[in-house]
Amino acid sequence: MEAFVRHGGLPLGPETRVPMADLLGLEPDSVTVQDDMSRPAQSGEFVPGARFRENRELDNPQGAVHGGAMMLRAILAAQGAMPDRARYDVQAARTVYTRPGRGDMVAMTRVRHAGRSLRFVDVELVPLGEDGSPVVDKPMVQVQVTFRAARG
Repeated sequence: MEAFVRHGGLPLGPETRVPMADLLGLEPDSVTVQDDMSRPAQSGEFVPGARFRENRELDNPQGAVHGGAMMLRAILAAQGAMPDRARYDVQAARTVYTRPGRGDMVAMTRVRHAGRSLRFVDVELVPLGEDGSPVVDKPMVQVQVTFRAARG
């Protein structure tokens, strides 16, 4: 408890001004360009989406990426699958952790429903193989993200 209180009293550092995507290791060129008018294509198949580099600061004491960081990565990947993402807010995220996450990873995404007011995006975070390709049969986390059209 003393360490927790001591750390809580430290001044905020430069990392507090870093965008969340950068903290989570998102590779910017792996996300589609935002377009307020394009509706995402619905798909029955998963396609490679956002890529995340290894960031040891996100690891838990067992050496795996913290579950909260994995969920945030999946939500960022789901948003990245929607070109018109600025008009939608995250409504819910249902997460299943299947195995510990380590190293570089890629999000396999599938837009299940792309209505005017409601969107459903499935995400599986998978490791990258030796050749840099996704190892799709080894998902570390499976997330179903629900988006609702933003008001205003």
